[in-house]
Amino acid sequence: MIRPDSKIFMDAVKGGLVTDGENIEININKKEQLIEVLNMAREQSMLPIVCDFIAGTNSYERFQKEIAPYKRQTILLMISQTQRTSFFFEIYKKLLQNEIKPVVVKGIVLRNLYPKPDCRYSNDEDLLIDKEDFMKCHEILKKEGFICENDVENMDKKKIPYEVAYYNSITKVRIEIHTGLLPSDNNAFKGLNNRFKKAVDKAEKREAGTGWVWTLNETDHFLFLLSHSYKHFIYCGFGVRQLCDLLIFAQKYNSLINWDYVETVAQENRLYRFLINLFDIGDRYLGFNSSEIPLKDRQLIVADSENLLVDMLDSGTFGKSSMGRIHSSKITISAANKGFSEKNKKVRLSIKSSLFPSKSYMKQKYQYLQKRSYLLPVAYCHRIIRYLKQRKTQSRYSKEIDSIAMGKKRMELMRQYGVL
Repeated sequence: MIRPDSKIFMDAVKGGLVTDGENIEININKKEQLIEVLNMAREQSMLPIVCDFIAGTNSYERFQKEIAPYKRQTILLMISQTQRTSFFFEIYKKLLQNEIKPVVVKGIVLRNLYPKPDCRYSNDEDLLIDKEDFMKCHEILKKEGFICENDVENMDKKKIPYEVAYYNSITKVRIEIHTGLLPSDNNAFKGLNNRFKKAVDKAEKREAGTGWVWTLNETDHFLFLLSHSYKHFIYCGFGVRQLCDLLIFAQKYNSLINWDYVETVAQENRLYRFLINLFDIGDRYLGFNSSEIPLKDRQLIVADSENLLVDMLDSGTFGKSSMGRIHSSKITISAANKGFSEKNKKVRLSIKSSLFPSKSYMKQKYQYLQKRSYLLPVAYCHRIIRYLKQRKTQSRYSKEIDSIAMGKKRMELMRQYGVL
């Protein structure tokens, strides 16, 4: 069962998303409770939405002093988002001018579906491009002052990661360039990646705020939002904002999404129970009405979403609320990849994978391995030392749970929702 503070947070999110005039009431009695709710909103990257809603309730009059610093932060986040969006469009136009077809996923397309778009801020923008255009795109971004966060120059050009991040320290714009939508080195995503092979070819033009962009068609985009949540679920976890993105998109484009296709793909890739429970959380807590979604086999699944919601509330936006959770991801990733049938064997091999990830994974995390692969043992030592240091400085708001124990716990959760 979720805590009272979490219930208030979910009510505030619902209030911030409602557009039909429904009157949402929240009851905050103590300043400590208010601060807990606002901190939760910040951890879930939903502070502007929650703060904006609370500012219109009776609680604002009682706790103006306590809300003031969060409101200032909200204003700064929204201003920053507006500026970054403007800079992003400038870069987007340059890519188009150079005959690149950059397909926007999430980000600015989703932002414009929210009642107040700039309240849905994000730290980066995601673009999907053809692999053949990657180096051209790379050079353009470098010319525009972006620093690549991966050592692309020294990589085998045939083995470029499916996502490469770029950051401009002047404009504060961060762009992730994708040549694929999901990791290619994990069997858990193989079937889904096959479904997205033609995503760029099938992309459509759509208005997005101050201009038009290429983006995924409605069915592909919903499937990607589901797959993206699934990816983070089997890594460290995912948060409430990702759920809101998925629900708002489903509600907006219900009549344009091919739900028969979605249902088939979800069932083939162990996502169907997961999807039904996401819709259940939306129904119970966020004013969503999944009965309007024409899924033929939903009656075969008995929704039991409480544990999933608790995990989402604990995880933060992308499951990075605690070091134990972050490092447990190697256990859950390995379990999803290998799909072992023997529980103890699965955990044991996953723990080994957690301590000593693959060479390719380590090369992405430790750039000095790109040219000096013989330093791999040193990198493993760095990884373990870094983890031990981070555990000592872990936030007091996080649950101090050992990564192995967390890994076992989250594997049980994955089994409950049908992804293992």
